Amino acid sequence: MPRSSSSSSRKKRSGETRSAAAATANADASDSETEDVSMMFSQQMPEMSQPVAPAKDKEKQNLESLDQHVREKLLTTLSRLILFKALAGETIDKTKVYKEAAAGEHGATITKRVATAAFEEAKKRLLDVFGFELVMIPAAQAAHLSKTYSNRYYVINKVKETGEHSKQIHAVHASSSVERGLLMLVLALAYCRGETRKGHRWVKEETLYRLLNSIDENIPSEPPAPSTGGGKKKGSGGGGRSRRTNPPPADDEDASSGPYGTPDVDTAIDRFVHLDYLIKEKVTPVGAAADAGVIEYAMGPRSYLEVGRKQVLSFCAEVLGEEIDPTMLAELEEGEEDAREEGEAMEVE
Repeated sequence: MPRSSSSSSRKKRSGETRSAAAATANADASDSETEDVSMMFSQQMPEMSQPVAPAKDKEKQNLESLDQHVREKLLTTLSRLILFKALAGETIDKTKVYKEAAAGEHGATITKRVATAAFEEAKKRLLDVFGFELVMIPAAQAAHLSKTYSNRYYVINKVKETGEHSKQIHAVHASSSVERGLLMLVLALAYCRGETRKGHRWVKEETLYRLLNSIDENIPSEPPAPSTGGGKKKGSGGGGRSRRTNPPPADDEDASSGPYGTPDVDTAIDRFVHLDYLIKEKVTPVGAAADAGVIEYAMGPRSYLEVGRKQVLSFCAEVLGEEIDPTMLAELEEGEEDAREEGEAMEVE
């Protein structure tokens, strides 16, 4: 996408981007205006998930051979665990969630291999009852990630409706809406201003904060100093490095506007990383000291599946009033076609 070098153009685009982020947040927060506001941006399809090979016949037979009460207890517990994690926004590790489900009073009686077959059956129940589909990161992205992500699943809402279903099962509080607006902005900056490395577009932490500050002066212009311990644990909502200096007063009735509407970016970015919306890596130049590394961020697995690169490109283009670069779209569509052919080949096998 074209980039402007003039100061006035940058200021204009910063203002437009701030308005777009606010509109994105308000689209989720307002019940009465949801339909009108949500039409501001076009909706693009997210990435295709990685095709998953079905459980082997022998394992399915092992599951069917279990005592009926034990099998139903296992499948019910497993389905509930996945559902609870999905509603909490957590990633789902197939091996870990199965072990947790099988650790009950009847777990010791399960001596045969049934994990994949049981997980497959629980997936079907969630899809049939709640419209939730468990998917894996697209293969093209998985090839460039560590094995940490190879066993993770993410829940996608497959119910086709106007948004009421999603509003009923997900948070629609102003703070959640602002956080989602911030996520979209961070993804746009990472993808459109990042440098390609290992199959992803990476933006340096310093660059990310500088760009965010140019959009909202209440956001720090520099990243926080590395945590020295004593803070919150990962995933608890902060990582212990928040520098928020403008918390809203306890009696403020409209803390979602003005300077109080600026999200706690440090905490939010830590949360995005924990939930796999972002990938975080420390890059150390060859020959440099270990503490000389630079933190970089890229789109995470969940962002590919819930948002998608086409939506990010569309967001950037519409905010800036420009057309999407056709070469970038062609590159994405070519990758989607390869993924589709791979999925069809797996189904034939």
